Amino acid sequence: MGEIQAFFYSWRRRRRPGHPKDLLARLPFLFVTALLVGLSIHDSIVGLTHIDGSDLDIYRRASLHMLNDGNPYIYLGEPGFGSFRYAVWFAIAYIPWAVIPRDAAMIFWIPVLLVVSILPVADIIRRYGLLGWGFAALMQVLLIGNVAAGNIQPLLIAALYFGLDSRWGPWIVGTAASLKLAPILFILPWVAAGQWRKAVTAVVFAGVLLAPSLLFQLPPSILESRMTSLIDISPVLWVAVVVAATLVALRLGRTKWAWPAAACAVVLALPRLLNLDLSFLMPAVRPPAPTAGGTGARERGI
Repeated sequence: MGEIQAFFYSWRRRRRPGHPKDLLARLPFLFVTALLVGLSIHDSIVGLTHIDGSDLDIYRRASLHMLNDGNPYIYLGEPGFGSFRYAVWFAIAYIPWAVIPRDAAMIFWIPVLLVVSILPVADIIRRYGLLGWGFAALMQVLLIGNVAAGNIQPLLIAALYFGLDSRWGPWIVGTAASLKLAPILFILPWVAAGQWRKAVTAVVFAGVLLAPSLLFQLPPSILESRMTSLIDISPVLWVAVVVAATLVALRLGRTKWAWPAAACAVVLALPRLLNLDLSFLMPAVRPPAPTAGGTGARERGI
């Protein structure tokens, strides 16, 4: 059992099972858990009955511009939500779905994203039982919002959740960083543990995937978020917060809080912070803190 899991379960040993005071102490936890589960069920139903595929439309438009005009970043609409901001490789990879009817692409992608969003949620419940229901329910609400829009986020979260402590971890982090930049901070536990090969691999791979984007003319609208985020309030404050979060994550890099601290740094570093992006906290609850020369969860018997 990893240290994070041991922390979640430690409260069980404070009183003998069945003690009246123990039950009373659990009531607030059970109430909040039930509230979050109810919210998850409600919002999941609402989200799945209001599927619009708005982000799939952005991917589709970028791919068609790449195919027809040679530049996926061309966008003549209102700046903000409609701009394509991922690395150019994604626009190329999405071309097969851009050239087929929109409804056909949605029929493929929405179920895929839905299934992928459920996998890490189910694993959290399996690992932590009742203790994980509240967090899992909250994460499911966030992921369902991405599913309804057709955003690639559930696929990224599942890959990070199941792959951070695997041999593919650096490649997954590099891929995620090429799409949303901030996930590159998931290298911080590796840096703190002296696992330089993993950290450098992630950074170099992200750079390789992002480099071709520099060859294209980027529209000014790509920098306009049209939403409230820390960088819009004050770029200086955003830099200060990101630096502080990075230092904290490095300081905690060899403790049980290594991945939670890195995940918090990722969320704070996002230049366009949506509430749905809080799902980046999900990968933090699975892998143990890396150790110098270690290989992750497999060495810890998880």
